[in-house]
Amino acid sequence: MYRQAEETINHGLSLGARLLLGVLATLFGITMVLIAPPTDKAIFFYAFGIFCLLIALGCFTKGASGNL
Repeated sequence: MYRQAEETINHGLSLGARLLLGVLATLFGITMVLIAPPTDKAIFFYAFGIFCLLIALGCFTKGASGNL
């Protein structure tokens, strides 16, 4: 039973879940970069936007790079 559970867990997200998460992360990332205020707090908006875009990249890639 443990072997079957490990295989199921290591299989990863389904295609639909990866696409949904990737699209939403892309939208959040682009939005955060575009609405960054012209103040010293803009770095936080950019950082969170880049973080979201990295999540999207991980969702859209397949193979070893998609399992980071």
